Amino acid sequence: MRNALRILLLLAVSLVANAQTMEDEHDDNIAMRYTVLRDSAQSPDQYWLKIWVTNKSKYDGTYNIRISPHIDNTVYYWNIDAGKWLATRVGAAVESDKSRLKGVVRVVLRGQSTTTIRVKMNVGAFGRQVIKPLIRFEREITTASREMTLFMMWIASSAILSLFIGVHLYSYFRSRDKISLYFVTSQLGAIVYMMVSKNFLTTLIFCPPFTVGFLPDQNSHAYTLNSLLMHLSVVAIIYGIVQLTRTYLATGKTMPGLDKILRYGLYFYMTFTVVVALINCFVFCLNIYSLPYENALIAMLVAAVMVTGAVGYIRRLPASGSFLLAHILPVLIIMFVAIKNIFASHFGNQLFWLPELAVICHAVGFSLAIAERVRVIEHELKIRETETGRLALEIQEISLERQLIELENEQILTDLHALAERQKSMEAESRRKGQDIEEEKRRNDALQQKLEANQRELASSSLYIAQKNEMLATLKSQIRELNTAGAHLDREGLQSIHSILQSSLYLDENWGKFKLHFEQVHPHFFEDLKIKYPSLTRNETRLYAYLHMQLSAKEIAALLNIDPASVHRAKTRLLKKMTLTERSDKQQETL
Repeated sequence: MRNALRILLLLAVSLVANAQTMEDEHDDNIAMRYTVLRDSAQSPDQYWLKIWVTNKSKYDGTYNIRISPHIDNTVYYWNIDAGKWLATRVGAAVESDKSRLKGVVRVVLRGQSTTTIRVKMNVGAFGRQVIKPLIRFEREITTASREMTLFMMWIASSAILSLFIGVHLYSYFRSRDKISLYFVTSQLGAIVYMMVSKNFLTTLIFCPPFTVGFLPDQNSHAYTLNSLLMHLSVVAIIYGIVQLTRTYLATGKTMPGLDKILRYGLYFYMTFTVVVALINCFVFCLNIYSLPYENALIAMLVAAVMVTGAVGYIRRLPASGSFLLAHILPVLIIMFVAIKNIFASHFGNQLFWLPELAVICHAVGFSLAIAERVRVIEHELKIRETETGRLALEIQEISLERQLIELENEQILTDLHALAERQKSMEAESRRKGQDIEEEKRRNDALQQKLEANQRELASSSLYIAQKNEMLATLKSQIRELNTAGAHLDREGLQSIHSILQSSLYLDENWGKFKLHFEQVHPHFFEDLKIKYPSLTRNETRLYAYLHMQLSAKEIAALLNIDPASVHRAKTRLLKKMTLTERSDKQQETL
């Protein structure tokens, strides 16, 4: 009773000193007016609010009333069933308030009568200014229907996304494809966002405000753990979408310019969001001022994603069409919500189903895009397998050709042996079968020449490869010695190694191997050359042998470790010397 009289006295005094009056029509059956005064006698941070609500209907109605600022409000109302005044404390800073929307109180309004409601509002430091409260009445049945709809939408959306997340997690652990990982990241962020954006977390745990801010329309905003998780969930969504785009389209290689825009834009957005979140948690409620800029950054990033997809489609990148189609609807919805939050209040309930629609469309569309990408990859794998098979067939054909040559040589040898036997038998009858013997000799000579040509080609190739391999082995040995010596190798050491490398090319052992291989193809070549030109040196003899093999100047230069110009000069000197020797021999024969 004393509390009731005290409230009436304070309201009466304040009505004269500092009163504001407002009339508002919330629906056809409700008319309302109120007065607000500052409780300067108790605390400068407290206000008293008196509300007169008239129910025009002839029936009693149950309504939910929400008064902003809703930080810490104590609502006094006449309970019809109890027949006395009851007090309910609600607000974002009140631990006992477990409602999804903080500050909601259930009241019963008598039909065709006026009900008085008194509210003590504790608004903290903001109470030092004059406030204009926002009062909303809503029928309890409407509130219950909306809350059930929101809850069912959240459950259904979370179940659908959880199914997609499970599938793509399984895919990631099997293939380690980062695209699946980025998809899971964005969808996990979406599940958290759907929970915290509808304030379902506040019904489970108490989230005390870190800081409190007030919008220009006097609506209060408390930055809580729920708000922090909302920031982080949006970061996860945007991070997953941007990284998924960069990986799916391989923008680092295909579109480096757009890749830089996406990468640095993502880094800037994440840094901005983290800084804003820290300020909101530990300094003051910056969220009411930074929200338009955050939504602008989100809109620009998703626009960059769409532009990247469009450019990839124009350039005919693999599976870019399905990627663009999968992102059109969800990205447009995200951009619409972001732009709406820039130019309109983000506390309204209009279009509350858009985030769920966006994330579900993204999950379904991108799953189809991944399926298309898998199809494209499988097609490319088939092409690679076909190409590999073709190369294998070519290698097999080359091997068969080589086997045919070897078989042909074996057949030639067999024929030669048979011809030799026949030639012996035919020599006894040479007088009687002279023509047949000549014909057999021609066939024998032709086969012998073909065999020698084949052997000469194989021996020349083997000789050339052997010379190259010997040079490479020497070079590798010297390089290993250089690596072992390291920085302690001086210039004289390098010159010594160079001299050793030069001299190693002319070792008698290598020359002996060369002569052995060469004389297998050209018997008595060096003996005849020595008899005919006794004045030739060892290097001139080697040069003449290379020239006889019809090697090019570059090949001779590589074998002799000299430049091609030196080969030409040595060739000229050799031919000149051989010409002089022949002239001298002719003169001696003439004498």
